[in-house]
Amino acid sequence: MKNENADSKDALQELFEKYKNNDSDELKAGLMNLSKEEQKEFIKDILNYENDNWDNGTLKSDEKFNVIFPPNFKVVMEFEKANFNGEILSDFIKALEEWLEHEEMELYDDPADFEGGDYYDEDSDCDEDYTIDDWVADQTGYLRDFIDSLKDFK
Repeated sequence: MKNENADSKDALQELFEKYKNNDSDELKAGLMNLSKEEQKEFIKDILNYENDNWDNGTLKSDEKFNVIFPPNFKVVMEFEKANFNGEILSDFIKALEEWLEHEEMELYDDPADFEGGDYYDEDSDCDEDYTIDDWVADQTGYLRDFIDSLKDFK
């Protein structure tokens, strides 16, 4: 007798490989063959996977700081929206926003690396006062860009 948990993990791993190989037709079919709980788990895994890819620089952004997701990410997000009404994505975004808020509070509470004062930007015609707010925004902007790009899928 086979272990159902092992079969489930194998199915999720196989589907993850289809995701990474940009096989959208098989990805759609594979998603439909999963149970609701497996679908939720897979979608959460994909969100975490792409968050890790953003953190490690694998994902890039365009000139407007929108994250450029792989085509299959859009397939998974369309499936999530159609079958879960965006609930999984909303929960993921909420968790990221809470983490971002915590990070910002820590930076404000202990601005050890903030030097403040005059800040020169080569693209600017003048110097400006570089405030702690500017510094915190610079430190957390990458995550805010990721969150904003995810919101486009809602």
